[in-house]
Amino acid sequence: MLSTKKLFLLDADVIIDFAKYGVLDSILRRTKCITGEIVAEDEVKYYLTAEGAKSIDLSEYIDNKILTIEAADFSDLQKLEELLPQDMADIIDEGEKELLAIMTRRNDLTLISCDHGPIRCIPFIDRYYRVMSLEIMLKSIGIKAYWLEEKHTEKYMKGNLDIGRTKFIQSS
Repeated sequence: MLSTKKLFLLDADVIIDFAKYGVLDSILRRTKCITGEIVAEDEVKYYLTAEGAKSIDLSEYIDNKILTIEAADFSDLQKLEELLPQDMADIIDEGEKELLAIMTRRNDLTLISCDHGPIRCIPFIDRYYRVMSLEIMLKSIGIKAYWLEEKHTEKYMKGNLDIGRTKFIQSS
């Protein structure tokens, strides 16, 4: 079982998928999770179903300190800008930039993302071992997920991490 000391830094796509598959509440209550202010306020709004858009309300989790919101400050963002080449910065959105900037300041966070961009940027911020696939995260907390998509798998995460490592080596 997962140590309660592990802190997960959740990207918007992960929170949206947790809500979409009905496991958001269970996961947030079993783990210690943080997300960025941009992700919480601007990016996690809804998910689409056959019936239309379903809204996602994080306020209960935030108000009850089940989900912690953290913002990157100017120095965090400046450090990230110094570490990422422009072509890498171009493949991530503002919420992902904020999460990576927070990671440049904190060594205790493990990023959970299903987007290739932030995963590929991890080697540039020297947090190679601070990223985990959604598949492994769920297994570590005892949740069997039969709904996993390719983007949730360890294979997907490792493949994108390897691409990022190759780009990092080539840019050095």
